[in-house]
Amino acid sequence: SSGINAEYGVDNDCFEVTIELGCCKYPSDAQTTFSSVWSDNFNSVFAFTALAHQTVRGTVMTLDGTPLLGATISVEGIEKGVHVRHENGYYWRPLRSGVYTITATKTGYFPLIRRNVAVTAGETTVVNFILISRNQVRRARKRRLRLN
Repeated sequence: SSGINAEYGVDNDCFEVTIELGCCKYPSDAQTTFSSVWSDNFNSVFAFTALAHQTVRGTVMTLDGTPLLGATISVEGIEKGVHVRHENGYYWRPLRSGVYTITATKTGYFPLIRRNVAVTAGETTVVNFILISRNQVRRARKRRLRLN
């Protein structure tokens, strides 16, 4: 599919979903049709939306607490990562129940890998990352050498 939802999902880490029930765009009795389709599908739609809470979420920060915009959160075995775009460093990644290895990366920073992250059905797992700048480590090493 090449609709706007597909575009957002690929380029912007947007996980918007459109659910279409039926193939009649303009029913003659829209109110009755809507009520019937809604009551027939309410439980399955509600169960589907509950899956939005089955996620890993958290923040990616620098050592001094600055949000690290542009960092990437990758899950081993899943091709596409999500990017930190929120000004407070938040990320959100829906996942099925299971145990995962999750990595936070950003150019110029050491990656941080979290292993054995358990995701439970219907729950949100919080995994925060603090990434250390390669420049901070270089400066600290130079200071240490000067002191010795």
